[in-house]
Amino acid sequence: MNTLSKLLIISFLFLSLGATLFLFQRTYLIIIKRPQYSHLEKEVTIKKMNVSLLKKDTLITEEISFPSSNVPELELNAMLRAWLKLYQDYRLIKPETHIQDIAFSITKKILFISFSATLFIENDELLKKASLLKNLALGLKALCPKIEEFFLLVDHKPMEDSHITCYRAFSIRQCIELI
Repeated sequence: MNTLSKLLIISFLFLSLGATLFLFQRTYLIIIKRPQYSHLEKEVTIKKMNVSLLKKDTLITEEISFPSSNVPELELNAMLRAWLKLYQDYRLIKPETHIQDIAFSITKKILFISFSATLFIENDELLKKASLLKNLALGLKALCPKIEEFFLLVDHKPMEDSHITCYRAFSIRQCIELI
C-alpha cells in the first residue's frame, strides 16, 4: 500500500467521524440506548395504616394502603392521597380537594401541605374538624416521626376557616391530644 492510499483512507475516516459528530450535534442522528427496566423489576411494598373517622358522632376505623418509598416526600404524598380519598368517600371533605405540593423545612421538622381547596367543610362542627386534624397528625407522625409541626395551605397560602386559624403551624403533639 502506498502513501497516497493510506492518506485517502485516513482522510475518509476523519471525514466520516466529522460528519457523524455534525449530524449528532444537529440531532439528525440520534443514538438510542436500550432502556433499563431494572428499577421496575423490584417488588413494590404496600404500607397499611389505620385511620379513624368521625361520621355522625360515630367513630369509624378504616385501613388505607399506599406504596412505600425511600423518598419521604413521595411516601407522604401517597399516604395523604389515600387519606384524602377515604375522607372524600365518606363525604367528610369536598371531592374537589387534592394535594398540590408537599415540602419539608430544611430541618425536616416542619411540613408544608398545599391543597387545591380547604379541607374543612365550612358549616361542620368544631369536633369534626378537630378529629380530622388529629387523624392527619397521627398519620404524619406514624410515617415521619421527625415532623413536629405542619402547615395547611390552599394554593400555597394559609388555609382559611371560621373556626380554626391556619396562619400558624399545627403542632403534631397538640393535635394528637385534641380529642
